[in-house]
Amino acid sequence: MLRSLSPLLFVITIATYAQPPAGSDCQATGQTMRDLRNLQTTVEAYYADYKRYPDAVSIAQLQPIVSPIYIRPFPTTDAWGTELLYRTFADGKAYVIASAGSDKQFDERTWQKGPRNASEDAVIRSGQELKMWEECK
Repeated sequence: MLRSLSPLLFVITIATYAQPPAGSDCQATGQTMRDLRNLQTTVEAYYADYKRYPDAVSIAQLQPIVSPIYIRPFPTTDAWGTELLYRTFADGKAYVIASAGSDKQFDERTWQKGPRNASEDAVIRSGQELKMWEECK
């Protein structure tokens, strides 16, 4: 009987270890990436309707412009509890959405490259893909 259960126990063990532990940075980055992508979809839908991105200098200013029409629920913080960043530029023709990551500090000097680990900022710019955390892909 034990011999026939060995493959089953092996599969259960592998499945258990393949998942990031609850509360891990990879779990937090996954949730934050989903929220950033949802916000990107929201501002792109707004652009499709108005031919400009929502004019706001913070996530708090963005919320009443797009919610609940374009998004519900509206994420305002990343998985570490830091307020997300949203800004428009160039008279509504460009935007940036960012998470400060697990260190909770924005560092715009790092925004040109993708973040390597959860402590670095994750950034979406208008017309670009989300620069995702390398360690959790």
